[in-house]
Order: sequence, then C-alpha cells, then structure tokens
Amino acid sequence: MSWLYELLSPVLGWYTKRQSQKNLPNYDLGAKISALKAGVEVVRDKNGLPHIYAQNQEDLFLMQGFVHGQDRLWQMEIFRRIAKGRLSELFGKKTLAADRVLRTLGFYRLAAADAELYKNLPDKNAPLFALLESYAKGVNEAMAEQARKMPPEFKLTGCKPEPWTVLDSLAIARFLAFQMSFGWLHQIEKMELIQAVGAEKAAELMMEQPEGTPVVLPNGLEKYAWKDGRLSAFDDIFLRPMGGSNSWVIAANKMNDGDSAVLSNDPHLVLSNPNIWVENHLSCPNYECTGVSAAGMPFVIIGHNRKIAWGVTLSFVDVQDLFIERFITPEGKQYEFGDELRLANHIEEVIKVKGQRAPHIENVIYTHHGPVISDAMGDGKIKMALASPALQANEMILGFYNINNAGDWNEFVAAAAQIQSPSLNVSYADTSDNIGYYCTGKVPIRKTNKNGLPVSGFDTQHEWTGFIPATEMPHAFNPACGYLFHCNNKITDEKYPHDLGNLFMNSARATRLKQLFESQSSYSMEDCRRWQNDIVSSAAQKWVALFISLQNQLESKDKNVLAACKLVAEWNCELAADSPAAAVYHVVQQTLMEQILGADISSRLRGKAVGEGLFKHSEFWGHDTDTIYRVLTREKSAWRQEPTLRVLERALVAACVWLKQELGENPMLWHWGKLHQISFEHVLGAQKPFDKWFNISNIAVGGDKDTLNQQSFMPNKAYGGTVCGASYRQIIDMGNFNNSFNVVPLGQSGNFSSPYYRNQLELWRNGKYKDFLWSREEILAQSVHKANFTP
Repeated sequence: MSWLYELLSPVLGWYTKRQSQKNLPNYDLGAKISALKAGVEVVRDKNGLPHIYAQNQEDLFLMQGFVHGQDRLWQMEIFRRIAKGRLSELFGKKTLAADRVLRTLGFYRLAAADAELYKNLPDKNAPLFALLESYAKGVNEAMAEQARKMPPEFKLTGCKPEPWTVLDSLAIARFLAFQMSFGWLHQIEKMELIQAVGAEKAAELMMEQPEGTPVVLPNGLEKYAWKDGRLSAFDDIFLRPMGGSNSWVIAANKMNDGDSAVLSNDPHLVLSNPNIWVENHLSCPNYECTGVSAAGMPFVIIGHNRKIAWGVTLSFVDVQDLFIERFITPEGKQYEFGDELRLANHIEEVIKVKGQRAPHIENVIYTHHGPVISDAMGDGKIKMALASPALQANEMILGFYNINNAGDWNEFVAAAAQIQSPSLNVSYADTSDNIGYYCTGKVPIRKTNKNGLPVSGFDTQHEWTGFIPATEMPHAFNPACGYLFHCNNKITDEKYPHDLGNLFMNSARATRLKQLFESQSSYSMEDCRRWQNDIVSSAAQKWVALFISLQNQLESKDKNVLAACKLVAEWNCELAADSPAAAVYHVVQQTLMEQILGADISSRLRGKAVGEGLFKHSEFWGHDTDTIYRVLTREKSAWRQEPTLRVLERALVAACVWLKQELGENPMLWHWGKLHQISFEHVLGAQKPFDKWFNISNIAVGGDKDTLNQQSFMPNKAYGGTVCGASYRQIIDMGNFNNSFNVVPLGQSGNFSSPYYRNQLELWRNGKYKDFLWSREEILAQSVHKANFTP
C-alpha cells in the first residue's frame, strides 16, 4: 500500500497544514467569559508560556483550563479517552485490547469516587471541588472558541469532543498515578520465565542491588516527632510507561556563593509529541505557583511557589501484588477466601468500537483484592486480581494542591502525606534555605515476604495487614552532608524497619552523581546544569575493564574487531553522539543478550527479561546492563559454558559484522548517534502518511539509560525510536527565583504550525536552558502577547 500513501500524502499534508493554521489561537485577543468573577490578564512570554494574573483562585484556574485548551486540546482529548478506555471509538479494533485493560482498571469509576470525596472536604480544603469545576469551565470556553477551527487531529479522526468535566481531570490523574506505581508487571514475566527455563536459570536474570549501591538516605531514617497534630522534623503509544528521573537539593552553605539553597529536577518519561508537561505561571493574591502541569489537570505538579520549591522522581517502591483467585464457578460469581465463600462484584463495561455494529461487552470482576486483570490481558485460565493503592481511595490532587500552597517544611510534609498514590520521591527546598526529602504513597505491609511471583488469594497468608505510617515513610531534613539526591535508586539501607521491595533502578546514575558530589566540596548553578546533561556511564566502567582484559587475549585478527576492542578499552565511558566506542559497547551488549539468552528462550521472553512487556516495559527495564554483565562474569552460570572472555569475543566479532553492514567499513565512523536517535511520536504518527507531519524523528543524541542525562531506548526497539529522557529540567535558586532556569523537550503548543511547537528542542538537545521567569518585571520585559479577559 506504499503507493497509496505516496499518492495521498500531498493532499493530506496540505489539508492537515491548512487545518493546523486555522486552529492557531490569537494570543492577543481577549474575550468576555461569563463564568469569570473579575478581570484576568494572560501574558505570553517570548517562548509562548502563559503567565496568568487573576484576582481570585476560581478565575485563576478557569484561565489555566482555558490556556491548556488553547495549546493542548487534542492531547487532552486523547488523555481522557485513555483514562476512560474509549480509544476504540476513534481507532477501531486495534485499540480494543488497551480499552479492555483500561476499563478493567476502572480509572473513571475511581474518578467518580474521588469527586464525591472532594465535594465533602472540610475546613480549608472545602473549595477544592469548586476549583476543579473552574478548570473544567475554562477548558470548555477554549473548546467553544475553537468550535469551527478544531485542531486537525479532530477532523482526521472524526472526533467530536464532549464537554470537559471534573471527572475527566480526575480520571487522567488516576491513570497517571497508576502508571507511576510498580510491583505487578514483573510478576507475570517472572512466572513466564520460570516456566520457560526453570527456577535456577530464571533466578540469574532477577533484579539485584549489588553491595555498595548508593541509597537515598545513607544515614538511615531521620525520624519525625508528632507535635500538635502536625509533622515536624527532628533534626524525597497509549499505555505509556514511566521512566526514571533525577533530583537533588543543595544547602546554601554548600553553594559557592553561600547565599541560598538550590533544587534541581529532571523527570525522565517517554518522550512524546506533544510533551506530557504544560508550562504555566499562575498568580493571584493568595496563591502563586510556576512550573509544569499535566495536560488536562489543574495546579502545578513540579515547580515552586513564593516560599518553597519541589521536584519529583519515581520511587520504584513495590506497592502492588497479583493475587491468584479461586472461583467456584466459571462465570466468577463466588470465590474462596480461607474457609469462607465471598461474592465477587461484576460490572458490565460497554466498549464502542469504530467499524463494528455491536459493542464489545467487558465483564469486569472485582474481588476484595481488586479487579481481575488476567481476563482483559487475554489469559482467563488463571484468574489474577490486582491489588494496588493506585486503585484505592486517594487524595493525590488534594495533596498537590496543598503542596502548591505550602509555606514551610511542616505544611509540605502534611500535603505530601496526602498523596497515597503514586509513591514518589519528592525533593524540597525553601527560601529559608532548608532542604529535605519525603517519600509519598501508601506502601503495603504484607503478612509474608513478597517472592516476586503472583501469590495465592485464597489461603489468606499473603494479605496486606496495613500500610507504612506516614511518619515512618523515608524522609530527611537538613542532613549534615548538605545535600540530598535520588535517581530512582535504592532508598534505605537494611536498618529501615519496613520492606520497600527490590524494584529500584540500577545504581549507575546514583553512583555517577555521588562521584560528582564527592569530587568537590562546594557547588554552583553551573555544576547543576552540567550534571543534568552528564553522559558519563558509571555502569560502563566495569565493561571497559573487561575489554582491557580481552585486548590482550583476542584470537580474532580481523582489523575491525581489533580496532573496536581498542576503542572500548581506551574509552572514557562518555556516551557522546559522535562516540564510536559507545556504539560498540551497546551493540556488543545487545548481541550478548541474543547469543546468551537466545539459545534457551524465545525472542518474546528474551524481551521480557530486559523489561519489554504489556505496558511497553516492566520493572525489569533498567536492569539489563547489570543482568547481562552478571551472567557473563559470574564464576558459574547456567546460561554459558565457555569462559567469559571467549563469550565476549564472539559477541564482539558478531557486533563488528553488524556495525560494518549498518555504518560502513571505518570503525571511527561508527557513531553512537547514528544508531541512537529520538523520535517524538504522536498518536496519529503510527499511521502512514501522518508520521511525516506529526512525528519529530531522527534526532541523534548521546547518553543511555545509565547516564544522568538519560536517553534510553525502549526494550522493544533496537537502539532508537521512542526514547525515555528528560521530559523537563528545572534548576531553582531559592534566594533569587529570577536566577532560575528550565527547559522542556519541544514547546508549549501542540499545533505544528505554531512558532511555539518545537522552539525549545535545540535548547533541550544541546543542554541549554531558558530563564525560569518569575517576577512581573522580568515577564513583561520578555512579553510578546497580552490579552485581557473580563466577566
């Protein structure tokens, strides 16, 4: 059908471009909006970022919804369809499997429960639901403004958007919280690996935290004391995976100028088009925050207010379990639990499918553990229910709103403790030069230790007996060393009294950051910029040692093999885009994976061993460098019979053959960036010829998943394509907010005809930043558009 794509491409390209140009908003045009109580000013700076000045919070969040709708309406539509499990109405049978999983998890049902909770909040939090309603009204005002000039994606898919509701925002929040929760995907894959190769061989592939792994809290838990009911410190393409992240805070006395604390954060997520984050600065007399929000959600998720700043990374704490249920009848009416029979709840979900007359009916079954997920995943033989705090009562939106309003450490911790899901590492700094860390989330306390496999739901021996109390969650405040950092690494040492699991990312980024901190006694803003863009891999250092040993024992006389071995043996472990050693290093690893694991397990299961799963990746992702190194070098391995260096040489020879075919005869031109290229993929870009207009592709980058500047290819891709990387970077000077910097990968607008569509891409790619504007004077000095909105 390629000839048809070529034939249609010019016509569709012209039409899409025309529609996108018609959809461009006039940022200088104000309007009368009946829902407003007072006048609102929206100032857009030279990067197209909205700075909203209102007289009250209701108007402020109404206009936040309005500007989100102006800039990201299609993305918001897709987000809510994902959260509702309504993709198949637009895309037909190819998204039915995703919709079945999404309806089973029930994010919209959870959102309805959240809405009832927020309608009845006491005291100071009582207005929250009204603010959520204000945001929804703003989105609908933007939708009405675009009624005759909708973004081209709506026209191309035949989508007619329904009015935005509070439930849409809450369902999106629920979906994101689930995506950032860990503990169940690897259980299925571990079970399949054991079935395929046996327990002994599967055990060698399991995640390990080597001795000496850096932990977030090396000096143990710094305990809270309760005072007057408050916490105070005594002395952290649809089912998109979440990635890693870095964050650190540095005390004022450790900065070169000694004036103020600094907070740095770069959350690593799958890079898409548009970017997940929307930048906004929101100001009214009793509230002011700036930073990024998720499209479709109000408030600020990462950023700072007038007193505090915060940054977020995924904790990778193990908070989910799969329970194998024993139903006494095939239809799943009753199930066993100890000596009793319990009734299961049944919910009928009607899924409309484009191109089909009859809808798909999904029978969702709930036990007391949670929804039975195995049916929707295509395996109804074993009924497995998913227990997850992300599928239980949760005040996440309230928690973030209260963080937005926090003025000190106590208020911050009280707010963070309201985020029952997801489990996040949250960095903290304030204008009084305090720094801190708090780990959010409800972490289950289990009757028995988790073994990494689905457990019996019917014998009562694996139940959750409660959750770690908020006062005992990992935290620290003003540590003696003068800094705190987390890179999705292990959080606590063995002295910590509770089990947080073993799903943390490998220690490579944390090891590198620790090296950088310990290499000097004081730090600067420039150090923070340099570290966020660092592409030296501490994980590669042990591989270099192997190649040094191999260099003296090579049996091959092939000139490319000799040259490639020398390149890695003399390499400084910097994964620059123009580095041939980095290319050899990665291709050898991929070849080893195929040669060692490929003999015994299928390519599908081999992918699962390195993290490729239902949601693009599982918790195994991020451990493949350590896994293959461990199998290669351990004294006795069930996966290899030959000595380490012979196996390594065979992989090197095969890698050189492949590299020669792909990149030419000269090893010095085997640049890592020729293999490692980003594609910012759009939802419609999966279908030709739309990829030509909606995807931003073939951008050569350095780094990998083990570098602080994480640029990690997904396990289901060879080297490039969709990449997990820094979805946002911020460096905040707590003594002078105007001396702060940030950047996103693309731009503010989701419209590819907008000048703000990809205007930050080169800054981001080259490790540069823009001013993180705060004061009105600085904003007006860089303003390009102004619009006034009145009741």
